[in-house]
Parts: sequence; C-alpha cells; structure tokens
Amino acid sequence: MLLTIVVPVYRVENYIRRCIDSVLCQINSSIEIILVDDGSPDNSGKICDDYASKYECIQVIHKTNGGLSSARNAGINEARGEYILFLDSDDWLFEGCLNQFLEIIQNYDADLIVGKAKVIDDQGNTFDKLNYTIRKGLYSSEEYISLLNKRKSYSACAPFTLCRTELIRKKNIRFLEGVVQEDELWTPTILLNAETVFFSDVYFYYNFVRNDSITHSTNKAVEGSDLLTVTRNVLELFQTHGIENAQALTDKMVFNYLRAICLVDRFENEKAIFTGRLLRKYAFFRTTKLKALLYSASPGFYLFVHKLVKGC
Repeated sequence: MLLTIVVPVYRVENYIRRCIDSVLCQINSSIEIILVDDGSPDNSGKICDDYASKYECIQVIHKTNGGLSSARNAGINEARGEYILFLDSDDWLFEGCLNQFLEIIQNYDADLIVGKAKVIDDQGNTFDKLNYTIRKGLYSSEEYISLLNKRKSYSACAPFTLCRTELIRKKNIRFLEGVVQEDELWTPTILLNAETVFFSDVYFYYNFVRNDSITHSTNKAVEGSDLLTVTRNVLELFQTHGIENAQALTDKMVFNYLRAICLVDRFENEKAIFTGRLLRKYAFFRTTKLKALLYSASPGFYLFVHKLVKGC
C-alpha cells in the first residue's frame, strides 16, 4: 500500500460525497481511504458506511467527538500506506493528481511531498493558495525551508503535504488535540523532523472556504486562546531544534501570536513567554517586524491600533 488518505468527517453531509468521489474516480489498488466519523450528529456517518459497503478500499472509523486533531490521529493509527495525505471532508482533489503522486513516491525517496492548492469560495471563485515560485525537485529539508524564506511560500495547512508514515510514527508526531489551529504546530514539526522534501508542480487540492466551517464558527476568544497554546508549543519546538534557516516558520509563529493577542484582547499573562525581544528576534518579513516592534514598544497601544484598524 503506497498511500493512505485520511478524511476526518463531522457535520458535512452536504459535502462528503464530493470529497470521496474525487478520490474514487482516480483510485487504484495502491490507495486506501480512511473515513473517520468524529461523532457527527448528521447523516455523514451513514453516508460513509454506504460508501464502505460498496468499495473495499474504504475503511470507516466511528468514534466519539474529539475534534479534527483527534480524528486525524485516529486515522494515523490505522494507516497502512507508506505515505499519508490528510483530506478535509469539505475539500476535494484535482482529477488525475493521485497517479502523479504515486509516480513521485515510487521515483523519489522523500519524507515529505508538497503539492499545489487552489482556494475556492461559495461563488466558485478560485485562486492559488500561495505564490508558487519554488522549482520542482528534491531538496533537503534545510534547503526547502530556506526557499520558503525567499519565496514567501509557506503555508501551515497540513493537507497540502504528503507525509511518510514511518517518519510520523518513528518521531511519534501527532496533532495536538483539543484546540483549533492545530496545523500551525503540526507543519513546522513535520518540516523540522524531515530530512528530505519533494516539491511538486502538481495542482492537487481544492481548499473550499465556507462560512460554517469549524474555524469560522469558533468563538474568537476561544480561537485566540487555542492559538496561544499552539504558539507556546511552537516556541518550545524551535528552542529544541536548530532553526537558523527557518525564518519563514518563526515569522509565522510571531504573526500567530500577535493575532492571538488581538483575538483574546489581552497581553499581561503572555509577557513572560513571548517577550518583545523574542518577538523581534523571530520576526522576519517586513510587516511582521513592524508589528512586533509596535507591540514591543507598547502592547496596549498595539491593541488600540488593531481595534482602530479593524473597526472593533
């Protein structure tokens, strides 16, 4: 088995068929699909069972609700493929992309395979998720991260990367459960533990943006608190790895921290962890540097300016 596709399922009865069908139309014996019904209260679980009764390549896991991270972790534990692709149940795959990935898996010994994604909204408007200017090829993880710094092409979205299953299990890497924004910790962890990355020029992923998704429906204060938890873990990760060339990753941490501060509308309890000096050290891109400098000068004034700009 070359590839396992893990699909967390929760309250997506209007979208899950499109997601599964996008895989089935191009599947072969080298691919398995694991549908993780995370205690969904609608008909999503039944739809998954209906598919599993028709296709041997589909396995369904039914579990009590634990959130996206818990569902993905359950899929990791059951995966038989050499690589894992996480596919969100309201998203779908480009036609023909899986055969191209299978060729890459067979021809290159990479820990991670990164493909291209497009964002699509409710009106059908599409645009590239990132500025894809990195050349196709096999890189060491250090080389790839260095290119992220130069090209501003970093996204923490976990589904945009195929991961070697052995790497995940050997390093005991799992999604942090009980929070949203879990990808912000998962992706830098994977990148810093990998040895090689293959960047593909394959467009493979449609990222569907809808207003009733988990991220959009989460209370902003809760989202901010979760993001603070995640960034604390990211900081610990960076303090235990050599990150001299990982400015794109550290910059995203600073960006996330400053965003979290605005969401929770506080800063007093975070000063001991994310000091102004630390933020200035890890900020890399110009806009983030300016924000870090302003926050360092006066956290209260930074919040005031943010509210003024956002009109809240």
